[in-house]
Amino acid sequence: MKKAIVFIFNNSWGEIDFILPIMRDISVKKTYTLITIFDKQHLYDARDGYRDSFYFLEKYSSHIFFPKMFRGDFKHDIIVAFNSLNFSLMTIKNLTKLFFNLFFSANFSLISSHNQHRNGIVKTIKKLFQTKYIICSDPWGDFVDFIDYFPEAKFILYPHALKPPSKLMIQTQNRLIENNEKKQKEKFSPMSKYPLGTVFFSSHKENVEIWKSYCPKNINIVPIGYSRLQDVWVDEIKRISNYSKNKRKSLKNILLLNAKEWYVGVNELTKKVRSIFDIARKYSLSVYYKPHPRSNVILNDSEGNVFSIHDIIIDYNDVNIIEVNDSVMTSALNVDLAVLTYRSSSALDCIMVGTPVIEYFRYNNGIFDSMLREFEIDGKKTGIYRYYGLVYPIDEEDDFQRFIAEVNDNPHKLEEISKAQRVALDKINYNYGKVFDTALQYID
Repeated sequence: MKKAIVFIFNNSWGEIDFILPIMRDISVKKTYTLITIFDKQHLYDARDGYRDSFYFLEKYSSHIFFPKMFRGDFKHDIIVAFNSLNFSLMTIKNLTKLFFNLFFSANFSLISSHNQHRNGIVKTIKKLFQTKYIICSDPWGDFVDFIDYFPEAKFILYPHALKPPSKLMIQTQNRLIENNEKKQKEKFSPMSKYPLGTVFFSSHKENVEIWKSYCPKNINIVPIGYSRLQDVWVDEIKRISNYSKNKRKSLKNILLLNAKEWYVGVNELTKKVRSIFDIARKYSLSVYYKPHPRSNVILNDSEGNVFSIHDIIIDYNDVNIIEVNDSVMTSALNVDLAVLTYRSSSALDCIMVGTPVIEYFRYNNGIFDSMLREFEIDGKKTGIYRYYGLVYPIDEEDDFQRFIAEVNDNPHKLEEISKAQRVALDKINYNYGKVFDTALQYID
C-alpha cells in the first residue's frame, strides 16, 4: 500500500498558497503520494479565481477530493464535462481522477451529518493508501475529527497567512489585546486533542511566543520562514505566467487588493474604492482587482449599508476594470503599483516580484477588529507593515491623489519605492533560502 500525505483545505485559498511551495518540494524530494481534500465545497468552487494555484495543486496532487464528489448529482457534472467536448490534457487528467474517486466511493454509504462527505473521502483514502501525515491550516474546530479517522498519522499544522514579526506589536498594543488573548486561547483549545508534539509551522521566530500563548502545550511551534517568499517559488510563478521583464517607464495600471470589509467599514471601503476608480479615470489607468479570499463581494453592515464592488464598477464603465483570476503574486507580476485598502500579507507577495505597494488605510478608525492589529509609536497609531517599511503609507483620499500626481510626473518614484521595500523585506525574510529544508525535517 502506497504511503500518502493528505493536505486538507478548509476555508480560504490563502491556506493553499501558504503550503503550495512546500508541496512542490515534497513532490520533488520525497516519494509520498500527495492527496488533497477540499473540506468545503465553496472553496473548491472558487478555483477559477485562483487558476495558477489550482494548476500547481493539480500538478502536485495525485488525487483531489471535494464534497460534491460524494453526492448523487456529481454524475450530472461528469455528463456535462463530456458533452462540452473540451478534452484538453487537463480535462482528461481531471476526469480520470473523478472517475477513480467515484468508483472507489460508490459502495460506501454516506453518514447523515454536517460533514457526511468525509465518510466517503476517508474510506476511499484508507482503502488505497497508508496515510503517514495530515497537513492542514486553521486546525481548530471539527478538524480534530481527522485524528479519529487517521489515528496513526502525524499532523503538521500551519496558519492561513504569512505574518511579519509581530512581537513589537504585541508589546506596545493597548489593553484590548488581553481580552483578545482569552478569545484566542478558547478558539485554539480544541487543538489539545492533537498528539503530543504535533508541529505547527510559524513564519518567523519572533512569532513563536505569540503562538505559544494561544496554542495548548501539546503543540510544537516551529519557525520555518516564509514559504512563498523564496526565489525558487517566484521562478515557478514566472514560468507559468505572461511575465514581462520590461522596466517600468510610467504608471499604466494598478492592482487593487481589497480588504476584509469588517476591518475597514462599508462606507469607508466604498469611499476608498471609488477614489481609486476616480484616479484611474483621471489618468487613464487600468485597474485589476482581487477581493480578499476570506471576504464577501457584497456585505451588509449593522446599519444596513451595503458594499458591492460590482455595483460600484457599473458607475465606471469608461474605466478598464478587470477582476484577476490568479493568486496575488502572479497578478502582481505585470502591474505597476499595488494598492491595499488594509494591512495584508499580500504586500509581501507584491514586493517579492518587484511591484511597489501602498497601504491606503486610516488607522485609529474605531473598529475593534482593526484596533487589535494596530499599535502606537511616538504617539501615533500605526500597523506592522508600515513600521517595517513594507508599504508606502497613505491615509486619506487627498494624500492618494497627491501621490499619483507625483508618480505621474516622476515615474522613477515607483522604482525607488520598490527597491526600498525589497530591502525592508529582506530584513524580515527569516530563514530565507532554507525554508523547505527546515519544513521537510519534520517529514521522514
